[in-house]
Parts: sequence; C-alpha cells; structure tokens
Amino acid sequence: MPDNKSAFKYKAFISYSHRDESWGRWLHRSIEGYRVPKGVIGRETIYGPVPERLFPVFRDREELPTASDLSEMIHDGLVNSSHLIVICSPNSAKSKWVNEEIKTFKKLGKQNRIVCLIVDGEPYGNEKPELSLEECFPPAVKFVADENGDLTDTAAEPIAADARPGKDGKANSLMKILSGLLGVGFDEIKQRDLARKNRRAAIMGASSLALAAVMTLLSIWAVANRNEAVAAKNEAEERLYRSQVLQAANYAKEKNYSSATQALLDAPERYRNFEWGYLLKKVNPQLTVLEGFNKSIYSVAYSPDDSILVTGSEDAIARIWDSKNGKLLHVLKGHDDVIEAVAFSPGGERIATGSGDKTVHIWNAQDGKNLAVLKGHEDEINSLVFDTTGDRLVTTSFDKTARIWNLADGRETAMLVSHDDFLENAIFSPDGKQAATITENLKVRIWDATNGKLLKTIEDHLPPLQAVFAKAATDTPPTVPPDEADLAVEPPAILEEFDAVLESEAFTPDESRVITVFEDGSARVWDQSKSPAGSVLEGHTGLIYAVAISPDGAQAITCSVDKSLRIWDLTRGSQTRAIENLPAGVWSVSYSRAGKQIAIGLHDNRVQIRSTDDMELITEFKQDAIGWVYAVSFNHDGTKIASTSGVSGWIWSTADGKELLELKGHSDEVTCIDFSPDGSRVMTGAGDNTARLWNAAKGGDSLKILQQDARVNCVRFNSDGTRVVTGGTDNIGRVWDLNTGEVLFTLEGHTEAITTADYSPDDTRIVTGSNDFTTRIWDASNGQQLATLEGHTDEINSAVFSRDGKRIVTGSRDRTARIWEAAPWHISDYPGEDSQTHMQRFNLWSHQRQND
Repeated sequence: MPDNKSAFKYKAFISYSHRDESWGRWLHRSIEGYRVPKGVIGRETIYGPVPERLFPVFRDREELPTASDLSEMIHDGLVNSSHLIVICSPNSAKSKWVNEEIKTFKKLGKQNRIVCLIVDGEPYGNEKPELSLEECFPPAVKFVADENGDLTDTAAEPIAADARPGKDGKANSLMKILSGLLGVGFDEIKQRDLARKNRRAAIMGASSLALAAVMTLLSIWAVANRNEAVAAKNEAEERLYRSQVLQAANYAKEKNYSSATQALLDAPERYRNFEWGYLLKKVNPQLTVLEGFNKSIYSVAYSPDDSILVTGSEDAIARIWDSKNGKLLHVLKGHDDVIEAVAFSPGGERIATGSGDKTVHIWNAQDGKNLAVLKGHEDEINSLVFDTTGDRLVTTSFDKTARIWNLADGRETAMLVSHDDFLENAIFSPDGKQAATITENLKVRIWDATNGKLLKTIEDHLPPLQAVFAKAATDTPPTVPPDEADLAVEPPAILEEFDAVLESEAFTPDESRVITVFEDGSARVWDQSKSPAGSVLEGHTGLIYAVAISPDGAQAITCSVDKSLRIWDLTRGSQTRAIENLPAGVWSVSYSRAGKQIAIGLHDNRVQIRSTDDMELITEFKQDAIGWVYAVSFNHDGTKIASTSGVSGWIWSTADGKELLELKGHSDEVTCIDFSPDGSRVMTGAGDNTARLWNAAKGGDSLKILQQDARVNCVRFNSDGTRVVTGGTDNIGRVWDLNTGEVLFTLEGHTEAITTADYSPDDTRIVTGSNDFTTRIWDASNGQQLATLEGHTDEINSAVFSRDGKRIVTGSRDRTARIWEAAPWHISDYPGEDSQTHMQRFNLWSHQRQND
C-alpha cells in the first residue's frame, strides 16, 4: 500500500452488485466529472492536499471468477485506492464479492476511508424482522476491524449518504460522498457548489430577471401613458427575446441542449427569426426528441409499421411513444427492476418486455394493458424475440439459460441449458422449427425449438446471429477472425458532433436507429440508415472567395483561386457539378435576378457570363490593365452587369459585353460593387476609405460619398434601396441612410476586418463575415448582435442569405463553404395540428425534411 497518504493511484474504488450497475455508472461519472472548488484546492486535510480533480476512480466492471479469492486486478485496485465507496442495497448486502472487497479494504488498514451510498433497502433491516425490511448493508460494513484487519463483534457506525427517495436525495448524497473523499466538510462543499451554481444562474438569468422587472414597471406606467408604455413594453419584449436567444446559445456551448431548447421556446414568438430557427435546429439535430424528462433508457424497439416505438428504462417502466412526433402514448408499469429488453410481435399488436426482476411481461400495444407475466428465469432477462407467427417467444437471461414460451397460455415449452458463458441473444429460425443462441464467447448453439434438444454448436461466430440460419446449408459459416472484425456499433456522425454527456443509449435490433438519454434528461432518436444533409461543402483545392445562391434557393455556386466553380445542392449539401480549368482563379460570382445566368470575375481582369442551364460561356470581356475583378453584380432585369477593376467601377451590357459606363472618382482600388434593387443606382466601396453612390444611367454621376475611417471591403443595398450596409478593415459594420448620407448605427463585435455583408430578404437581419473566422447575425433595425456562426478555420470571404431567408451560405479561406440552415421560426410553417406542442411539430418537420 502506498506509504504517502496522497500517493494513491485511484481516488476511490466503487464496490457494488452488478444489479446496481446504473448507480455505479452514475457515481463513477459524477465523481470524475466533479470540478473541485478553487477555494479548497491544495488545502491540507487528513488525506493530504485537496486535489484539482477526483480522477481516476476505479469501478469494478467485470464479473468476479467463481473462486474464494478476489481477482488480482480487483485486489490491486483496492490496494491503490484512497477510499472505498460501497453502493448499499439488498443486492450488495447479499453479494459475496462486495463483502470480500470491504473486508480486504479493512485488512489494508483503511477502514476509516469507507463511505457508503444507500440506494435501496434499509440499514440494519435484518435486525427488525417484524417490519419485513430488506437489509442494505453488507455484513463487513457493520463491524469494526481490529489492528490486524479482522472483523470484531464491535458494531461500526458507517459513514453513509442516503440517496433513497425522501432522504438525502441524489444531489446531496453526491455532495456527502465528495466531502468524504476530499476531507472537507459537507456544508462547505455544498455551499461552494451552490454558490457556483448561483453564479452561473445569475449570469445566465440576470438579463431575463432585469427585463421582467422592466416589464412590470412598464405595466404600471401604462396607466399614465398607454402609448408610451406599449412602445416601451415592445422594446422590453424585444430585449427579452435577445436575452433568451443569447441564453440558448450559452446553454448550447455547455452542451445543455434541453435548456437551450426551452430558452428558445420561451422567447417571444413575434421576434423570432433566422437565428432562432438556426439555434433550434442546431440543438435538435436528431430525428425525434421524446417529450418530457427521461430516466436512462436501456432498450428500444419500433413497431413493424414504424408508427410507434417502445422504450425500457432503469425506472422499471416501459413507455409507448408516437415515433413521428415524440408524444408519450402509454406508460407500462408492472416490473420491479430495470427493463433490459423490449420487442414487438410481428403484427405489432403485442409488446414483450424483459426485466432485471427475472420476469417477462406481455402488453397490448394499442392500449398498454398487461396481458400476461412469464416467470421461470432465475436472473435478469437480457433479450427476447418473437417467432414469425407471434405465438412464441424466446428469452435469454443472466442465469445462462434461454427459454421458449407459448404465449397462448404463458407456458414454458423448452429450456435451453448447458451454456458455458453469459447469453447475449437468441432467435428463431424463419420456419420456427429451430432456435439459435449466442454467448459472450461467440459460441452459437442451434436447438430444436420444440423439445429443446441441442442440435449443433458453432465456434467463434461473428454477429449477426441471423447468419447461422442464412448459411444453414453449410457445416460451418464463414467467419472473419475476431482480431480483424470490428464488432462495435458506430454511433451516427451527427451524434458524435452533438457531444453531450450521455446517460444511456439503446439500439434497435437492426441497429438502424439509436435512442439516447443525455444528462439533461432529454431522450432523442437518431437515424443511422440515412446520412444527414451535409453542412460543410468540400471539394475546392484553393481558397474560396465568393459564394452565390440561386434565386430559387435550390443551388449555390462557390468560386476559388483553384480556377474552378462548383455547384451544390443546398438541400442535400452535395456537389452536383464542377467547372474546372478556367483561365484564372475566380474572385467573384453573381446570379442574375431570374437565375438564368451567372457572372464571374477572374484574377486576370476578365468577366465571364455563363448560362446556368449548362454553364456554357455566353460572353466575356476583359480590361487591358492588370487587376482582379473583386466583385460583380447584375442589375434588376439582367441587362447590365457591374464589376470592379483598378480604381473604377464599370457597367457593361450583358448581351454583347459592351462597356456602358466607367465610374470614376475613387483614389484607391475598388473592392466591392452592388446594383440597387431597381437598377437605377450603383454603390461602390474602395481602399480610399469611402463608399460612393452612383447614377447608373446618366453618365455615371456620383450622387453621394460616404466617408469612413478605414478601407471599405463590402457594400450591400437593402431590398428597397433606402439603406446600405458597409464593412471594412476597422472591424466595424455601418448602416447608412442613403437619403441623408448619415450612419444610422454600427455593427460592433468582430475582432478583425469585415469582408462581406448581406441583408436578409425581409430586411430584418444582416449577416457579416470576417477575418476573425466568424459569421455574425445582426438586427437590421438597430444593430444588435443576435448570433455568431462558428465553424470555419480561416477567414470568411463571403456570406449570403438565400432568397427565402432560411439558409446562409459562407465561403472561407479554409477551402470550404458551409450551409447554415434554420428551422422554421413561425409555428404555422410546421406540419401538424394546433393541438400539438411546438416540439411535436418540430419532430414532424424533422421526419418530413429527412424523407424529402
């Protein structure tokens, strides 16, 4: 044993019965994930200096061998652990191995380092037989050990946290355990933890509370001045909306997706827009979210017609759900322990559930009524399967037997025994005449399903088990050597990106779907059979300088220094076409308003106009001077195109490429250009720190000069041409009133130069991209920042809204473009009925979108 009191390899050893494994997992994860308060780190205690983390913790995950001694690994874990935590329940009280671990720990001279967690049963319950209480303490806990480590007759007073309902509760029990491990008082640990949570809650909720107070005051003020009060209330409600969206974004960063969703649903509906829909979709990328708070789910099955699903949970309850909208339909109560297995009959009319209470229950799938209880197994049930007729059921158990049941009378018709390892699964042959079982050592046995006679044994069979009947004609099915086979079920890639703290997961038998429960209590269904639409568009080999979205919103075009254009399907996120080997790198791209043509600006001062039907070249024109065409823009009817070159802007005829106007006046290179919505004016921006408004028809007269303090990188008109947004190297966006030439407000938040800007189609939002690798969304009425889109790993060169406002596409120097899609923000845009909740309708939209 380590002679230094702080030199133990493990902070704790968790001892528990395998029947209490869910408690063991929870405690292990909670202790290792606990952040020790900074104020106590390094403090000297009876156990040495308080560490920064309680990591690692040893949890016995293996079944101990059937011998009188503990395994070497377990013994070493006890020797090298600072503390022993005993999960106390009737299961552990009866466990020989839990008792042996406690006795060994006491023999090591560490009996004052044992902490108990009571999860079920009653302390000293066997001393009160008249109360019929089940004992929860293993015998070795209840007696003091002498100096040699041998148990005496002197009663001990175990240090215990009580997680049972009505006692300490789960949270306080954890605090008591942590207090015991750290050697710091429980009150101090609890108060510090509470203070930390309060600080976080204060930060997250201060804005909402302040706004609530403001709205209360405004209600009083309304008595005196109704009109002013209404305006002020609207402003407060708008601020509340921004606060809820910010709060949701913060929750999303903390991986608390349920709280993020609730914050969004609490945001006033009339102010919802792209950023709201984007965040809702971001924190709910799954196929379905099941309503309500859920305990760990360990089994799941879909009905044959996919209309409903059933889950089995650690709370001994099975639940039937609408598989499309996630609504809870029925609660199936009757088991006394965790439900490890669930299955539908082939016709979908019945459900079977198997539990740690050693029983199988049969239920009516339509109304949730209990039809039968099958008893006979001597340990927990871990799998069950109907035959093709639905008349029989085969079950497996940790008692190392499989049993076949006649469901007409609930009678056991055959018991399949002689397994030398724990069973994983069992199935019927397609004709029902045989059954197959597979054990953890990959040994398959084929049985006569009528009399239970063993017919055949197959060594080293790899899943799926169904293959034994598919290959029945051969003596030995072909197998892959175990060291070359990847037997792990891979989670969907989108689930890996979700990256929240996982409490449990369960796969459907065909592994096409997985249901997860996260730490926040949300249960989510993920479809592994269909790949989600890609949001990252990869394929360019050079920097992407510009993107454009077709007027119908179906496609996007990206252009790059790699001398190529790539066309993308925005619904699927996939490339549909590429135009390569262009004369030079491409700096800019624009669709005509009708979507029939595109214009591209190249690095050799050339402009090309191409047909969107076949991408064939229609015409091109080129300046004699050396330069890059930083920007191109069609006018409203597609008859003219504006471009930049050198210190001028240019207007051309799209029909023949004839030069119509040169816009002269800038003293440095022109970086950006945009036609007004009606085509009568053109706005340019340049390195001379000005943006200029030009008459597009009468000799190119300069109508206004907008002066700012830095180089102008981008300009964009709003939809009615009364405003323009500019961005530049001072990291600030500006919104200008074109009637007065004055700045209405600024967009401040980027930390490096703004390179691109665009208005949403309804003029309520502005999107900007920057060299700080971020894209930001702003309220176009007042300049308030609403959301930040992060993901690119290099400077953003282009960001544009789709014509319907539901997508933003960005292009970056990291050689990728990204699609940022929002879910509908108006409830009326979702499928479903008014009686359904927002999330139920979101689930329907998610299914519809995936099918589309």
